[in-house]
Amino acid sequence: MWMRRGTAAVLAVMLGTLLAGCGQDSETDPKNLNGTWVLVEFQDGTASDPLIETVMTLKDGRVSGNAGVNDFKGAYEAKDDGTISFEDISTEKSAGPQDATAQEGRFLDSLAKVASFEVDEAEDKDDRTELELKNNVGVTLLSFIEAP
Repeated sequence: MWMRRGTAAVLAVMLGTLLAGCGQDSETDPKNLNGTWVLVEFQDGTASDPLIETVMTLKDGRVSGNAGVNDFKGAYEAKDDGTISFEDISTEKSAGPQDATAQEGRFLDSLAKVASFEVDEAEDKDDRTELELKNNVGVTLLSFIEAP
C-alpha cells in the first residue's frame, strides 16, 4: 500500500515539474511580438492589388510603422493569454493614391478591432515567423510576416 502511494506521489511530482517546465506558450508570449512585421493579408484574404506595403513595428508596448501612405504610432498592451489591444493610435493625414488610402483606412480600422494575437514561429531558416491579429471571436483580421 505504501509503495503505491509512494509511486503515485513521485508521479505527481514529476507531472507537476513537467507542466511547470512548459512555461509560456510561444504563440501567445508577448515577447514574440517584438519586431517588424509586413502585412500580407486582410480577413477576407485580399489586399489592394498590388499590395501597398504596410509595415508595423512592435516593441515593448509601443507600435509604429507605415500604414500605406502615412506613418502611424501608438501603444499596445499584450498579455500572456494572447490578448492584445492597441491604443492612442495617431497618424499623419497626407493624401495619397486612392487605393493606398483605402487600404490604409482598412488597416487602421482593423487594428482598432484587434483583441488577440498568435505568433507562429518559423520552422526552418527558409520560413519567416507569422503574426495573426484576431478579433474578439477569434477571426483573423490581419496577417503579417516577419520583416527580412
